[in-house]
Amino acid sequence: MKTYELPHWMAPWIDKHLKAIGYGLSKPQKLAKAILNASTDYQESLSTTPWKDPAAQAAYLSYFFPLNYLRTLKVIDEGKRWGFFEGVDSVLDFGCGPGTTSKALLNDDEITVPQFHGTDIFPELGGLYLDSPRTNSEMRFHLQRPAKVDANSLLSASYVLNELKGTPPWFFDFDKLLVIEPSTKQAFPKLIELRSELLAKGFDVVAPCPHSHTCPLSESKRDWCHDRLHWEQPAWFQKIQALLPIKNNTLSFSYLLASRTPLTTEPYARVVGDALVEKGKTRWLICQGPEREFLSFLKRQGKAPLLRRGDRLQLSLFEKRGQELRFELKDLKKI
Repeated sequence: MKTYELPHWMAPWIDKHLKAIGYGLSKPQKLAKAILNASTDYQESLSTTPWKDPAAQAAYLSYFFPLNYLRTLKVIDEGKRWGFFEGVDSVLDFGCGPGTTSKALLNDDEITVPQFHGTDIFPELGGLYLDSPRTNSEMRFHLQRPAKVDANSLLSASYVLNELKGTPPWFFDFDKLLVIEPSTKQAFPKLIELRSELLAKGFDVVAPCPHSHTCPLSESKRDWCHDRLHWEQPAWFQKIQALLPIKNNTLSFSYLLASRTPLTTEPYARVVGDALVEKGKTRWLICQGPEREFLSFLKRQGKAPLLRRGDRLQLSLFEKRGQELRFELKDLKKI
């Protein structure tokens, strides 16, 4: 299991921009207050971050930006597995904020993208977006979306579906899409709607879906698809989090990666639920087709394998019992 870390450049970068608005990482109490207020405002109004407000800026830069950066890193890792970023010549970071996705891509040594376009309605974000620790690509900031879509283009849209009434038609002009949303039951229907639209237009949903059938969780009242990552918290973040009621020891999120050109080839199943330890067995909710299915490992078989949400698996042999797929350890392979 990979444990994620924030890059070394991030703390000095955040601190520089915090000090410009009267805050700083050396003042965790002041930051914690701003974060609590920002969280309350967002939950009550479901609005965008009011970037004209220094307190809201400080809350986002010191807390939400690093957490979303980590989530983006895991989505990028999943994309690299499928060669998702190969051949991409330009990225449109729609609703870019301070450039979370763009900065994560720019700082990945395995990815080279010549041009980035960030677009957001707040002019205050231009300086934050363009101030990147790496400048090996051309970067531009726009208050309005560029009308022209370049060839071999990637659209990044993180935490924006909840602010849109529907999917803009121009989303489908891009060759590839990277979408990240909150890991909430309320956000999931819009992600499912986008998935259906992408499939109808001939896109290959690269991840997290291992198939192009109906999502087995789309009608569920209890479950929805999301992933989770583990991370190592730096000391400066621990000081802030110690003053907050919520402890983000692990981070969850939902996402979609889609490509106009098919990229997925090998069949597999994905674990989409945490281990359910029950009397006599352990079960894991999995996704490999339109049916709701569980891997099932009986207690009498020995110690259950360590399977985590997001793991990719292949089963060479199993016994189907209703919704359960019972298996032997020798027939299970992580990929």
